[in-house]
Amino acid sequence: MGKHEAVWYYGCTDNFAGANTMSQENTVPQPPPVYEASKGRSAVRYVVFGCLGIGVIGIAGIALIIVYLMNAKSDVDPVVEHYLHTLDKGNYAETYATLGTQFKNSLSASDYAVFASAIHRQLGNYQSKSFRSINTQTNTQGKFTYMTYLTHFANGDVQAYFTLQQENGEWKIEGVHYTGDLIQKMLTCPHCGKLNSSYGRYCQFCGQPMNPDEGKAAAAK
Repeated sequence: MGKHEAVWYYGCTDNFAGANTMSQENTVPQPPPVYEASKGRSAVRYVVFGCLGIGVIGIAGIALIIVYLMNAKSDVDPVVEHYLHTLDKGNYAETYATLGTQFKNSLSASDYAVFASAIHRQLGNYQSKSFRSINTQTNTQGKFTYMTYLTHFANGDVQAYFTLQQENGEWKIEGVHYTGDLIQKMLTCPHCGKLNSSYGRYCQFCGQPMNPDEGKAAAAK
């Protein structure tokens, strides 16, 4: 054996004191184990594949949620459209029939007609609506869908919020809320100038009719 030779012995025999022993005359640096690098590459692959898997699952979950919400929108959107068209025609009895039980319990048909006619008078004819958002919820009281639209009327645009509940397999409107400058003007008493929290036949503050035409008719009598 030369001065600079290193001999590796593998296996266990009678001539050597164990497996994988090395005999060398001069110290030679041991090369790094090759398998360590392969382990590192395997770990990186596991991390990459894991991240890809999580990403695919996340995208699939988001896609399912979007499909679910779009299906819910297609179910309730015709109900809202029908409501706005019947309101536009001044057929308040038919519009009232589209309302849910809770809405009807809180507002009589005559009071609803006052509200609906005021909305129609203030906003003008209904033209179209643009979808803004949807939210669904199921609780002990039932299944609900909350829709938001930018509604376009002859006199201007207002934000409209609809609450719908499923009753006996049919969607019914349980709440309608409008916001915008035109609505604020409608809620402002023409007599005392104060802003009412909701629309009624008479002002919550001075008791005078909210409809200017009713005030003029009363004064004429």
